[in-house]
Formats: sequence, C-alpha cells, structure tokens
Amino acid sequence: MTRPTPDERPIQRGQLSAMLEGIADRRMRASAKAEAHVAALEGKALTIDVDGVTVTFTQPVRLPNGLLETTVAHPGLPKGANPFQFANPPVIHDGKEDPEGAFRYILADAIRHALRRK
Repeated sequence: MTRPTPDERPIQRGQLSAMLEGIADRRMRASAKAEAHVAALEGKALTIDVDGVTVTFTQPVRLPNGLLETTVAHPGLPKGANPFQFANPPVIHDGKEDPEGAFRYILADAIRHALRRK
C-alpha cells in the first residue's frame, strides 16, 4: 500500500474554514485569516525551531490593512528583514485546519529565505 501524496490527502476543514468561505470580500477574508492566526497564538510559546536554531518572535498582530506582522529575533538575520509581514496567510497545515501550525510553518520558511539572502 502506498501513502497518498500531500496533494491526494483529504483536507480536514473545520468551523474556521466554513466561516471563511462565507466571506465574499477577498480583503475581509484575508483580514479574518490574520485574526485567526493572532488568536491561535495567543498565550502560546513564541518560539520555533529553524534548522536547529531556536528562534523567538513577537505575538503576531493584524495590521489595519489586513497584513499579519511579527518581529523575529535571530542573530543571523540581515538588516531590514524585520518586521515579517504576511498577506492572506493559510489556515491549513498538514492537511488539517491549524492556523498556529500554518503560521509557524510560513514564518520558518520566511526566516530561511531571509537567511539565504544575506
């Protein structure tokens, strides 16, 4: 038996996805996704592992324009890398509705990208 590829795995959508699908306006939907990320990380540890390095970040905030923003503390980041901003962030991670996991994944990816640009 072969395991399904990520594209073949069913996505487990929840109440958040149902709510987001009900928002017709694209900007309002992106803003709601940013709010979901802020809420998902409230009171959680604001650290992630990026290739063996523990990285800290500030509690994400939703800006008035709907962008999601955080600041990262990592000794190797180039000047100007902060703040990290995300437009229309995903709420699905590893095939299920998980805004916290999705945020941590996109943030780690953005940090890796910034480190390569040094």
